[in-house]
Amino acid sequence: MSAALARFLPDFDLSVAGRLPRVETPVHQPGPQSAELPDLDAIREAARSRAWSEARAETEAELGERHAAALAEIELRHRAELDALRVELSALAAEAVPRAVSDRADRIAESLADDVAAVIRPLLDQALADRMLAALASEIRDACAIDAQTAVEVSGPASMLQALASLLGDEGPVMTLTETQSVDLVVTMDRTRWTTRLDAWAASLREALK
Repeated sequence: MSAALARFLPDFDLSVAGRLPRVETPVHQPGPQSAELPDLDAIREAARSRAWSEARAETEAELGERHAAALAEIELRHRAELDALRVELSALAAEAVPRAVSDRADRIAESLADDVAAVIRPLLDQALADRMLAALASEIRDACAIDAQTAVEVSGPASMLQALASLLGDEGPVMTLTETQSVDLVVTMDRTRWTTRLDAWAASLREALK
């Protein structure tokens, strides 16, 4: 630099400039790597999953409570229905059992009456027939004792004709025997007529034993 310029520009004196401190321009150095941004999709998915789990747990708890309440209500209703049915059956049993026992007793009594009647009727018939035959034979003997020539006509069932003949014996009067389908014996002696009336008695007995 010329002396004239140096005089006007003292600050640019090279000698002075050489004495000035050296300022170094900093060189840009890369800083530490910036932090990565959060994954919003993952955050949303996690929040959604957590909310779904919580909602499911709440729903299951609520449904469980409702189910338990429904079961308790059903059990209570069934218990009430069973109690009502038990009361109804007890009432029916209290009414039906005595009636059934009474009906059964009536049927047994009727059956026994029929069985007894079936056994007794022949015995009574035979006993009555024997008594009537004995009385009839006695009447015939008395009548023949007064008039040995009295004609005797007898009609009736064969068994009773034979029984009457046996009661009178060989020494009895001569009789004209006529077999009929009637139960009764009819004896005629000189306009006198006797009838045993067994048929009417048997009908009365059958009616009484019904």
